[in-house]
Amino acid sequence: MYNTQIDGLGLIESILVDKETFFEKLPLPLFERTLVPLPGKQQEVFRGGVPTSSVLPLDTPTLQGYTGGSVKVRKGDIIYRISVRPKSHPIVGTILTRDHYQRLYEINITWQVSNPLQCAYMYHRGEDPTRKAMVHFKATFQRYASEFDHNKLDTVQFPFEQWAKSLGELYGITALCTKPVFRFDDKKTQEDKVYQDARLRRFAIEEEEKVKGLEEDIRMRQERRQKEFMRDEKRKENEFTREEKLKSHINEARIKLLDQSIDELVRINKERLNDAADSNGSFKSILEDSLRLLLAFRQLPPEDERKIVDESLQTDLPLLDQEI
Repeated sequence: MYNTQIDGLGLIESILVDKETFFEKLPLPLFERTLVPLPGKQQEVFRGGVPTSSVLPLDTPTLQGYTGGSVKVRKGDIIYRISVRPKSHPIVGTILTRDHYQRLYEINITWQVSNPLQCAYMYHRGEDPTRKAMVHFKATFQRYASEFDHNKLDTVQFPFEQWAKSLGELYGITALCTKPVFRFDDKKTQEDKVYQDARLRRFAIEEEEKVKGLEEDIRMRQERRQKEFMRDEKRKENEFTREEKLKSHINEARIKLLDQSIDELVRINKERLNDAADSNGSFKSILEDSLRLLLAFRQLPPEDERKIVDESLQTDLPLLDQEI
């Protein structure tokens, strides 16, 4: 009989020839029996782990590289029946876009074996070429789509032809794809909304803290400026007060000096007048000298007058500094 195994898509069927024939279920004689062609399926015969012959599909013209005509099978041979007809099987999944949105997708794909012998080799080694092709295609698609923002996916031109060629070279299977359909994951969309709301609230709190910090900085700068202004005003007020006190002391010193000068002049004039009276001298010259002295003192240059006043204030300045 035939022990049968089939791959996930039903494109490849493995049959181990045993005690009964495939088509008559009669005891298999010692002679080899002919393997008849089947519609839509190419048959590869392996004997001792080595491909020995191929039987092309009944409804397919002879292809270059494959033997034609009758093929004999016997006990222990393995027959791989590879469907060469296209078969539709969609791929669905979820991708995470570049802007961190999760989108569901579905791609209707028509799978077709392009190299039956390569598929038979892989299946004989214990590999499943159809499953590998689907996994490879899915990973390639998701990796490529994840490089775009979620709102750009519908306009992306995916290189399906390039990927199909690569699948044919690696697994002997090609894929004809329709335009992908993208949808939002409702549950994920709600989760994203909650996440975005939380981010917005956190952003608002952070911005509010920044505003408070700026306001505090402005307040502190204003306080510093106000203190500096008050110190400047106080300094100016102290300087003005000092100058006013200095002027007042200078005026008092001038008056005192003038009083002393007048008193001294009066004393001197009295003595000169007394001397003139005793010696019958002239009073006129004494009075003229006094008037000239007063006039000269009145007409002193400011710097000379200041010098005289400063000398008279030497004992008063320490007291002035203490008062200020």
